Amino acid sequence: MSTIFWLFAVCVLGVLSTPFIVIFIIGIRKRSRVMKWLGGIPAAGFLSLAGLVLIAVFIGMVHPFWETTSSKKIHESFVSTFNFQPGSDFVPLHQGVLGVNDAGRLYLQFQASPATFEKIQAMKFEPIKQWEFFEFTGGPNAPTWWLPTNQIGGVYYQNSEWKGPYNGNRAHIFYLAESNMVCFCTKGSD
Repeated sequence: MSTIFWLFAVCVLGVLSTPFIVIFIIGIRKRSRVMKWLGGIPAAGFLSLAGLVLIAVFIGMVHPFWETTSSKKIHESFVSTFNFQPGSDFVPLHQGVLGVNDAGRLYLQFQASPATFEKIQAMKFEPIKQWEFFEFTGGPNAPTWWLPTNQIGGVYYQNSEWKGPYNGNRAHIFYLAESNMVCFCTKGSD
């Protein structure tokens, strides 16, 4: 869901807590234990829920970059991304995830045989120029292990209609046949 929806939900929870806050204040002034409980407990509940939603929205907006070299996690990401199990030729190297608000990137680096790469490339990836690849995948958000812009050799591909968790997704792949290295990056935003 979008951030605006959740911020609206926080406002609604704040408004719903208002009558209970008033009852609680009246209970304090009249020294009525019943009114304090009838107002205080629901008000605390609504305000606590609003606070939790606000914290979740904040975390979603500033989600840090997360990297791993865990073979298991990279394998799971491969299967989730490409919808097939890699063969015994698959060697996981790196994974990085960047999520900020309603946008995110997934970086994968692994080794795979030409047959596995051809299966990936057949998912509507079209060849592109090197500068187009780095315009999309490089920059300050790229992980430190990502390809250097002066990479010699290899082939670059793009799929501008990539499936993914966002409304707008695009994917890029680099393949270096000499070492069977594959670098994959997908970016999406709502």
